[in-house]
Amino acid sequence: MQKIRYKLSAALLIFIFISASAVSSASASLATQPAGIDILRQSQQALIKLIDKLSPEVVAITVGRVVKLPKRKGAGADTKPYETLLVPVRGSGCIISRNGQILTNEHLIHQAKIIRVTLWNGREYEAKLVGADVRSDLAVIRIVDKVSLTACKFGDLRKVRRGQFVLAMGNPLGLAFDGQAAVSFGIVSAIGRHVTDVDREADRYYGNLIQTTAQINVGNSGSPLFNLDGQVIGINTIISSTSVGGSHLGFAIPISKWTKNIIDKLRRGKQIEYGYLGILLADIAGQNGAMVVKVVKTSPAGIAGLKPKDIIVKYDNQKVINVDHLIMLIGQSKPGRRVRITVERAGKLINLTAKVARRRDYVK
Repeated sequence: MQKIRYKLSAALLIFIFISASAVSSASASLATQPAGIDILRQSQQALIKLIDKLSPEVVAITVGRVVKLPKRKGAGADTKPYETLLVPVRGSGCIISRNGQILTNEHLIHQAKIIRVTLWNGREYEAKLVGADVRSDLAVIRIVDKVSLTACKFGDLRKVRRGQFVLAMGNPLGLAFDGQAAVSFGIVSAIGRHVTDVDREADRYYGNLIQTTAQINVGNSGSPLFNLDGQVIGINTIISSTSVGGSHLGFAIPISKWTKNIIDKLRRGKQIEYGYLGILLADIAGQNGAMVVKVVKTSPAGIAGLKPKDIIVKYDNQKVINVDHLIMLIGQSKPGRRVRITVERAGKLINLTAKVARRRDYVK
């Protein structure tokens, strides 16, 4: 009987030990749980504060654009074979001056008859075009009434890194009619992306773009892409849709020294002039420079002696990194200026001189 009692006591001690251990583990788990949740809450609160701070810098834009449609039978006796409709187009923008200047996409306000802007507080204003540039797809509009607004701050492409967190705030699907900008959160997926065959007939150039996982939809055109410091690092512009799973990629025009220069000119109502050589280019895998694919014979490049398969390694004494870099250098060149071009041809370096032309004299 004593032996049995001893065994029971031992079993009870073991049970108490195991139970105590379980309670101790549970207590430890409960003790550590709030710390983790607190970190999430703190991050969430910081994000909410940032969004509240940035909201007054973002606007929803509604454009009235005239569209010509084939005339219906019996729709009138005049001789025009079409009828016109004023179609609403919706997008976004960010405020860049206290007096109501707003940065957006050119393709949004293209041929606009009416431009209306809705602020974060729901107030709506008429706006007018200040300056627009088709090639960069950037435009500046201004609220007609006298206002005092909060302007955004620009970041710098040189500090943008893959993997950094970003916020896209705008008017997707035209749902921000109350002024409340929709927010999406993501990361920078890639830098220096080049998207081809988009609005080619308009001579747009979508190069050196920021690719992001932040959700971007129709209506986000012209919306700002913010970093966690509240700086605009890009203007959300295009999405690349796929037929697989219905997913798409978002791209933003980066805020760089080049785009800041364009924006500054547009704010003053100036036309953007681009240099032109007359060459079609291609990147070279694993190598700096840009390969000439085609040369327009009567262009500055043709007159200078550039040939297909030439690899341009230097332009105006600057090393060429890739096609995007060279296109930017050519675009920045003042028309009428003579530039030195170093090419690699059949293993030899050759120096050529070209006189830069004005792009709009060649490309309509």
